[in-house]
Amino acid sequence: MGDPNFGNARDARKLFEGMRKAQAQRLRILGRIPTAEELQLLVPDDLIAATEL
Repeated sequence: MGDPNFGNARDARKLFEGMRKAQAQRLRILGRIPTAEELQLLVPDDLIAATEL
């Protein structure tokens, strides 16, 4: 779309879901139960992993 304020909620949701999947994989390799803080934190690597899919 030509409107600079246009956003696509579906794309945003898909990106967020991809980041959550990357986070889950990252936390899985810890070999322990993640803390509540770790479960709530998304890091730049999660974004990078989600955009590489």
